Amino acid sequence: MLKMAATGVPKKTAGEHMLEVKAYLVESLKKLDGIWNDMGLPEDQKNSRVNLVFMYIRNVIDEMVTEEETRRNTLKENIEQYKSKLSQLCAELHVAPIQPTASRLYEIERELSQSLTSWRKVKESRLSDLKELKGIEQALCDIMHATPFYIQSGSVPTQEDLDKLRKHIDELAAEKIKRYETFLAQKEAIERILEDIGEEITTEFEQDVLLEDPQCFILSSSNMAKLNSLTQEFKAKQAARIKEMDGLKEKIESLWNRLDVIMEERRQFLEQIWDHSPASVATLKEELEKCEALKFEHLQDFTVKVREELTQWWDKCHYSQKQRSSFTAFTSEDYSEELLAQHEAALEEVKQYYTENEHVLKKIEKRADLWNQMLAFDAKENDPNRYKNRGGNLLAEEREKKKVLHQLPKVEEQLKNEVEAWEEENGRKFFIGGMHFFEYCRLQWEEYKLSKELQKQQRLEQKEKDKQSEIRFGSKPTPLKRRIGATTPSQTPKQRKVLCYYTIT
Repeated sequence: MLKMAATGVPKKTAGEHMLEVKAYLVESLKKLDGIWNDMGLPEDQKNSRVNLVFMYIRNVIDEMVTEEETRRNTLKENIEQYKSKLSQLCAELHVAPIQPTASRLYEIERELSQSLTSWRKVKESRLSDLKELKGIEQALCDIMHATPFYIQSGSVPTQEDLDKLRKHIDELAAEKIKRYETFLAQKEAIERILEDIGEEITTEFEQDVLLEDPQCFILSSSNMAKLNSLTQEFKAKQAARIKEMDGLKEKIESLWNRLDVIMEERRQFLEQIWDHSPASVATLKEELEKCEALKFEHLQDFTVKVREELTQWWDKCHYSQKQRSSFTAFTSEDYSEELLAQHEAALEEVKQYYTENEHVLKKIEKRADLWNQMLAFDAKENDPNRYKNRGGNLLAEEREKKKVLHQLPKVEEQLKNEVEAWEEENGRKFFIGGMHFFEYCRLQWEEYKLSKELQKQQRLEQKEKDKQSEIRFGSKPTPLKRRIGATTPSQTPKQRKVLCYYTIT
């Protein structure tokens, strides 16, 4: 069956074409022969003309064969060139070599040509992306003195290379934002500090930070480190200045207290000190010198007030009478600059002791407060009028008492550990009131227990006296109203709370 073309006309095979050409050639030669016979041409001329026909046909066919062979060779050459270019392009793009799927030469050529065009576009796209990304990266690297992402010069980047480059750019951009924000924050901090301490910039780097356009500051690692160092340097200067001025203010305040300077005068003076500049330091020093001069005009008053302050600090530090008596100048009445200086030195010494041991001394104060609260609750328990008010106050007292009895042993345990650590560190025992701390606590608890036993004994003795009195004189009539302190049906002796005592061992 004949094959049908796209237009519906049957396709002929090569054999059918050959038969058709042969029939056409035979028919044509018959027509020529008839024409020649009509012309009366002799046989030799007819043969000659037949040879010319064959020669013409052969030449035409040979020419067509040559053209088709040339075209076939061109296809082969094109295919080889495309393969070579595609192979080189695939190597540049780091992709596997392209293998055509067609089997006919013209289809192979067309497929390779299309592939070559497509991959050339990929190459151009990657090179274009690379150029754009490298421009962005270079700008970021310039501002931060960072190392660019390495891609071999002259090569075509892979898609993975481009993705890594984009990621590198994103990281650089994020780091730039972070560094720039840090730069602005530290720049602002330095400006505030310089304004506060009244100093001017002195170095070229400080000028770059504070005076130049922030966008032009090189955000390199070394510059950021220098900036951080500069910020810390100015903070240290400010802290030192603040410490210096606080020390001056403390001395002035102490002198004001001893000179009985009124609060309004103090307030007016301090309103002048609004920063930590050299001018403010000079103002404080001037006031200190003024107060020092007044101090020596009132030596006796100053010495007495220092003694009062010294006594307060001795109490805070739990100094024993022996320790206090060792400062013999305390009782001297020969008021002089030397005597005042001795008292001030002693005051500074005890203040220093308190500062060094503040954590222990404050815990001792807390324990003493809890101890006194416990004694106060005991005193209330012994008050005969305690039960006259059976409202919420009694319940509130019981809750507070529980809280104190819960906290006291905990504080004592913490204090025990801190004192042991202090003794280990200092190589000596910790004393309060001239007694080893642990011994002091032990005796305090023993006295407390003894006091409780005495109170119990007194109650028993009183009870016995009341009993003997009833036997001798008769029992007292029971009042109609329920006796104060009697238990109710809803209460049992087991419900009464038992006081627990703790000792430091």
